[in-house]
Amino acid sequence: AEGARPERSFWTRSNASADPELVAAVRAQLGEDEVEELLGMCGRCLVGSLTSAVHVKQSGGSTFVSTGDIPNMWIRDSTVQIGIYIPRLKKRPALRGMVEGVIRRQAFYLIQDPYASAFMEEWKKPETMAPHERIIGRGGYVHQRNYEIDSVGYFLSFLWDYYECGLKYTHRLLEETVVYDAVLAVLNVLKVEQDHEAHSPYRYSELSRDGKGAFSSRTGMSWTGFRPSDDPATYGYNIAGNMFVAGALEKVLKMNEEVWKDDDIETLATKLLHDITSGIETFGVVDQQYAYEVDGQGQHLSIFDDANIPSLLSAPLLGYSALNLTTYKRTRAALLSPTNKFFFAGKYLTGMGSPHTPKDYIWPMSLAMQSLTTDSPDERVDMLRMLRISHCGTGTMHESVHKDRIGQCTRQWFEWANAMFVLAVEDALGVACDGAAETYMNSTVMEGVNAATFRTRNGEKPNPSYFNLMEAGIIHDGG
Repeated sequence: AEGARPERSFWTRSNASADPELVAAVRAQLGEDEVEELLGMCGRCLVGSLTSAVHVKQSGGSTFVSTGDIPNMWIRDSTVQIGIYIPRLKKRPALRGMVEGVIRRQAFYLIQDPYASAFMEEWKKPETMAPHERIIGRGGYVHQRNYEIDSVGYFLSFLWDYYECGLKYTHRLLEETVVYDAVLAVLNVLKVEQDHEAHSPYRYSELSRDGKGAFSSRTGMSWTGFRPSDDPATYGYNIAGNMFVAGALEKVLKMNEEVWKDDDIETLATKLLHDITSGIETFGVVDQQYAYEVDGQGQHLSIFDDANIPSLLSAPLLGYSALNLTTYKRTRAALLSPTNKFFFAGKYLTGMGSPHTPKDYIWPMSLAMQSLTTDSPDERVDMLRMLRISHCGTGTMHESVHKDRIGQCTRQWFEWANAMFVLAVEDALGVACDGAAETYMNSTVMEGVNAATFRTRNGEKPNPSYFNLMEAGIIHDGG
């Protein structure tokens, strides 16, 4: 409703938003062994980022979050990886400093270079980088200088999600200078990129026209060079990305009203929100469906989506209040059909892939999103059953899995996909996976203890409840 307080991002809602009737209908179709295995995998994925990808520095003053097998920090990935813990902060206060540290680090990175999307843990002298690295902007803290508009949406949404988490004093983090400066930096980039042709300083070696990218006309939307898959955009205005940013701008305006009280932010965010929304409504709908990308001159990429998020499939969860549900449903139906050349149907898996990965490889992340955007218990059950067999023997998720040979996967360690799996399972089954995470952690300890035929001081066998909580597995550096 108009004037309503923006909701937190879907990745911070855990099972709190689960529909009890829908949950019951899903559970009725699943066997006990299926539920048990899904929850076990969910627990393993939930604890995974905390104990392997998170590196807390300065007692939470700064937190580095690796995306997985690529040891760098993406603004996008880290927001979702850590966002799934926000609903757990009240019960697990040790996680609060870790979350605050991630926000500070994202802000610090973005004021180094608001066009960059991925960053290194340690600073590297630019002059020491190889020529092929320097030409793509690598150096300092920057790992990847692909400008992806969704990075802006994720950072701004992350601020709101923490501010609204229900704990006291969350406004104090927003008031820190590094956070305030980062907000202004990314808002100014959005403004500049509304007229990429006339005002943008951004160039990248993978883009055409000497790094400027395909020609685009002004639409009110904000330009992007790359998709959330890190692939170059065909046309400069990504519709789902602009929807996501529009939703984030509503959150910025509310935070500004209550925390920053800054006239510049108010003026800039209000104008951006109006222009972007108008641009989406004017240029973003083609043949009664949402296009994926447009150039403002009539050229468009339609009946296409990318498994990465923000996607058109994920549109109802992006916070875009002007979304036309009829147009969305029509778009969703086309995308989840053979009309979309990146929709693959196989012996074991059926769903969306991506130009980023080989033909016939389906992304578990897209299966999770398909489950999150349907009210059909049958569809949710289908997605859960496919996710259950998409682990390639590791018990965790991957970037993509072959539709017929489910032992073939890309990226063995991909924490963003693990986080999306947690969200899909908790929402579909209506239960938090914390208990399963503790059980998984304790079971690994018990295996070692039992192998050593260890006995406790009371002379009895070890009890899993003797062991530490999953917070103990977080890697800390220093005091």
